[in-house]
This record gives sequence, structure tokens and C-alpha cells, in this order.
Amino acid sequence: MSDPLATLEGYDVHTGRVLHLPIYSFPCRIGRRTEIELPLYDPRVSQLHAEIFQDRDDIYIRDLASTNGTFVNGNKVTEPTLLRSGDVIRLAVAEFRFVYGESSMPEDAEQTAIISGETLDRQLFAHRDFLDLFDQQKVVPFYQPIVQLGSNELIGYEVLGRGTSESLPRSPRDLFAMAATFGMEANLSELFRAVGIRTAKMVMGELLLFVNMHPAEVGGMQLIHSLTELREECPAVNIVLELHESAMTDVHRLRELRNQLSELGIGLAYDDFGAGQARLNELAEVPPDFVKFDVSLVRQIHDAPPAKKQLVARLVQFAKDLGAQTLAEGVELPAERDYCEEMGFDLAQGYQFGKPEPIEQTLGPAGS
Repeated sequence: MSDPLATLEGYDVHTGRVLHLPIYSFPCRIGRRTEIELPLYDPRVSQLHAEIFQDRDDIYIRDLASTNGTFVNGNKVTEPTLLRSGDVIRLAVAEFRFVYGESSMPEDAEQTAIISGETLDRQLFAHRDFLDLFDQQKVVPFYQPIVQLGSNELIGYEVLGRGTSESLPRSPRDLFAMAATFGMEANLSELFRAVGIRTAKMVMGELLLFVNMHPAEVGGMQLIHSLTELREECPAVNIVLELHESAMTDVHRLRELRNQLSELGIGLAYDDFGAGQARLNELAEVPPDFVKFDVSLVRQIHDAPPAKKQLVARLVQFAKDLGAQTLAEGVELPAERDYCEEMGFDLAQGYQFGKPEPIEQTLGPAGS
């Protein structure tokens, strides 16, 4: 048999041995099918998972609409991706080093791979646990009150989430960091949103539920698909989708999203407004229902320099003139609350009114 054109080098956590998978021809399809060029026997690998092919002098890999994704050096493959010798390919949870040409691992390669495989083993178990988090919906929603300034009337909650898996982080920040390594940030965001709304639908009545989206969901049809399913399942819930200001970069796409949400009876909030760029053009072109002012504009506002107070007051009035309700985030002190009310904010949330809590602890008064 001729020498291989390339080799995939990996580690079998079950046998503790090095894997050398030669590629003798291009294109080379990889998956669970036995008749293709490179079969892999793992239930998380799709029947036809990926294909490595040659275009002139370059080697590429493309995903074949797999269920659990193809990744190169941690980046999800969404279009043909150039491969270089030494790149790490992950197919679902199976990881390999791509070697262009015949494998050149040293004689002690098995021991070397076993040692490095300890790290890979931990990664594999982490990914399995992460997939189990989705299969078993091992998350719990938390709800932070949003109140009407002046009357202190409870008008709704922001829906947040925590993990409940014993083997994974609990905090959403750490879970999203882990999701990023698997290319599943959008999936995690969707899970938090869905569980939060389903848990609250029978007890929240007319209250608004503000739900978050991840920047990875921007521009994708899956976001609207998931919201459509939620609307069909929870037709009476008053939902508001929060869009981070960093995602407000395309007026045409914003307007399209606004129209799609309106058709579903879902409100739109611009979140963390002023955290980076205060996107006044986007705000004017596509006014939302709510503008949530970032905590950086609210914290210690009563003691802020006059110029900052004047700037925030003008931004509040600008948003109100466009028909949006204004919300001050991160209000912790009575003095902050009073000054926000004086500047004309309609709504507020923060520790002054309540911390994020599980649903059984959110059904009382919001605080004073």
C-alpha cells in the first residue's frame, strides 16, 4: 500500500493507546458509516460528519451538517476551513492532530500521547457532562425584579440562569466560557431562556419577562425559530427580548428583527445602553420598547460630575421622545434610586429592589 497523504493522530481514552488514522485519498469522508473512507465509531459522531478534501495545493475540512459540530483549533467549522499540519480537529468529542504526510511521531509517542491524553480525557468528560446538561436541562432560572420608579410597583423580572450539574460550573459566566470551547453559546442562551419562561408561565400573570440573547444568536434563524416555539407554548406570557448594544451594528437587520418580534407579540429592549458606544443612530432608526441604561451610567449618579448628570438626563429624554421606556440598571442605593426618578427614568432594577432569586422566592413584594 502507498504511503498515506495525511494522518489523524489521537488518543483512545478507553484503551490508553495512540490512534494513527491514515488518509490515502482525497476527498476523505469521516463519520460512523462503515463504507466511507474513514469510519469513526462514536455515537456522538454523525453518520456523515465531515470531509477533508484537497483544492490545488491546499487541504481543507468542511462539516457535513453534523449534529455535534466540527472544530479546528477550537473554532467551529461553518465553511471550508484550511488545514495545516499540527492543527487540532475535533469531531463532536473526538479530537485529533492533523499531520500532512506520514505520521512522524517519535518511538515513545504512545507514552507521550497517554500523558497528554489525561488532559484530553478531562475535556471529553467535560463535554459529555455539558451535553448531559442540555439533555437533562440541568439549569435553574433566577428572576430579578424590575419596578416602576415612584410607585415602586413590580412590573416584571429579568430572567437569568444558573447551572445545576454537580460536575460543571454553576455561574452563567463560567458556563458560557465552557460553551464557547464547544461552539454552543447560542444553545446555552436558548436553554436558559426557554427554561426561564416555561417555569414562570403559570405564576407570573401579566408581569413582563425580560429574557437575554447571546451575540452568537444575532442574525441566525434559530433565534426566531426558538422564540416562535416559546410563543406557541406560552401564548399568554409577556416576553421582552434584550439585545446587547454591541449587537446593534446593522440597522437593516435590527429593523428585520424588530418586525419579526412584533409578529410574535414580543417586545424589544436595548440592553446595557451606553456600556460601549451609545448607538444613537440605531436607537433613532429602530426605536425599541425599552432602553436599559448600563450600570456604568447609573452607579453613584447622584454624586457624578454635572456634565455626566446632564449627559444621562439628555439620553433618557432622547429615548423617551422616541417612545421607549427607560430603565436604570444596577440601582443599589436609595440616593441612586431617587436621582434616577428625578432624571425621568421610568423603571429600575438592582439590589435596591431585589437580587436574582429562584421562582419560589420571587413571588413576594419587590422591596422598598
